[in-house]
Amino acid sequence: MSRKTYLFSKWLATFVSGGLIAALPAALSLALVLIRYPFISPIIGSGHHPAGPAVLFSELFISTPALWILFCIALQFIAGGLIATLGLAVTFITDYRAVVHLLPILGMYVVETLLTALGLGQLGPITLIDLGRNIYCSPVALAMMLATIAVVGALPLLFAAKTELQ
Repeated sequence: MSRKTYLFSKWLATFVSGGLIAALPAALSLALVLIRYPFISPIIGSGHHPAGPAVLFSELFISTPALWILFCIALQFIAGGLIATLGLAVTFITDYRAVVHLLPILGMYVVETLLTALGLGQLGPITLIDLGRNIYCSPVALAMMLATIAVVGALPLLFAAKTELQ
């Protein structure tokens, strides 16, 4: 097995495990709630649902709420996996476990705080991941944020693969 294949396998395993840890509780919670309570369509204007008219993909929530919920769980899986790969990227900087676990989340909070201070809080990574707080934002901004996290998480691995193969 080449070093490049090993590093990609390590990245993929980290992504899948981080995604499962992020999405599995929401999926299990949904399953347990559906055992007890019926699934009904939202009533527009009632205020009892998380997706108002300004929330990203609110039309999907109104038309097919089950698909919107599955999209939210899929977004949690992708975001959790990408955040876990940020932790993997930090392992090339330090060997301390606390730093590896805390630095990616701390970095995301710093970016969120800076964007909020600049009046661009709706573009913060934590706000974009939470579809309930994601107000007046485009799907393009969400895709760009996920792509940025993916690139930041993969760059150290790509750099390590390139330097070790030479």
